[in-house]
Amino acid sequence: MLTGSLSENNKDVNILGDALDLNALHHTVRKIMLVILDYLPVDNDASNILVSFLERIEQAYLGRALHKQLHACQRQLNYQGFITNHTELTAVNHLLHTLSAYTVLDEADEVNLLHLEKIIKQTDTSGKDMNHINGSDLHLDIKAFIEGFSCKTTNPGPGNIFLNL
Repeated sequence: MLTGSLSENNKDVNILGDALDLNALHHTVRKIMLVILDYLPVDNDASNILVSFLERIEQAYLGRALHKQLHACQRQLNYQGFITNHTELTAVNHLLHTLSAYTVLDEADEVNLLHLEKIIKQTDTSGKDMNHINGSDLHLDIKAFIEGFSCKTTNPGPGNIFLNL
């Protein structure tokens, strides 16, 4: 099960899961990425943020990011994870929810969407209600939605993303 927590600086979000969880999350994000590429195969903010998120998942899956060992029921559990920030996580979640109407989701995809939503709520330190972003708006012009999605970064780090939804 994917879990999330605030990092020590209370700004970034640590997302952890076992190899199967990370693989399933990668599959879900990749599925939505294909929707974007079907409608607008050129460089755009929507695909860029999902590519960045996919790269973080891949680094975690390869064990090059966060690593945590837990002991439960006399077993040692190994979790891998990655660091993101709340804004990026909210933007990814918004894209996944909105564009999920244009693809076929399986049960694992639905569970991943719920886990990301839960992590966003647990790690929100702003006190702002994010429900207006999490809605699954059905946009009649998906190409216009993708073109209009704006997310700018100043540096390729987890703390430097500006979102315009």
